[in-house]
Amino acid sequence: MAAMCQAIEPDQMTRRQAFKRLMPSLRVLRERGCSWEQIAKLLAKCQITLKANTVRSYYADMSKESADE
Repeated sequence: MAAMCQAIEPDQMTRRQAFKRLMPSLRVLRERGCSWEQIAKLLAKCQITLKANTVRSYYADMSKESADE
């Protein structure tokens, strides 16, 4: 988790940009069965405060963007 937080500088980017930078780690968390609520709590530790529904929405959007590329 500490390494994940170090990958971003939340004061210098939007929450969505920080989320996008963390997507590879977030994919691993989802593959390991983490819920949206659990991921939201982990993100809060990195000073990225998002509701579980927003986490799910960002994840879906960014997964779709990756698939479209």
